[in-house]
Amino acid sequence: MAIINNSQLTRELIDGAKINIVADDVPSRLASAVVPVMETNPKLLNTTIVVKSTAFSNNASTVIYTTDANKRFFITGCWLSFVKDVNATTTNISLNVIPKGNTTQFTQLIYFNTTTLTAERDGFGLTFPSPIELEKGSAISVISGTAVGNFNGRGIVMGYYIED
Repeated sequence: MAIINNSQLTRELIDGAKINIVADDVPSRLASAVVPVMETNPKLLNTTIVVKSTAFSNNASTVIYTTDANKRFFITGCWLSFVKDVNATTTNISLNVIPKGNTTQFTQLIYFNTTTLTAERDGFGLTFPSPIELEKGSAISVISGTAVGNFNGRGIVMGYYIED
């Protein structure tokens, strides 16, 4: 069993567990009686969760969310859905982000290309097991286009911030 030689860790253990050092023994070995758990990456655990949604219709370039210019933002998932009537011509819809390191061009995470003069509805979502870091101050957007008819949709994005 490993011996704890870090006095700061021992102090945190005493304070955090409210150990009475007069009456109780402070654990000095890992896994002997108490297994301490410590936060190894507090910046990652102390996050701000973001869930944003926006509706759009017909020809639109709509911003769902703009990331903070001073914080690191990670996208964990997104959703894009649409419904169009039989009169709508071919419609293109995409949910777009700007990944970190690419300041000039967006990346399409979801893309739909629909059929002319056909009533349609669809939706698709993505969850990223390894979140994708986006450029600071960048827009997460939906771009849609149709020439005729009625078309409506919704874009949703989920993610979190961590402090630098």
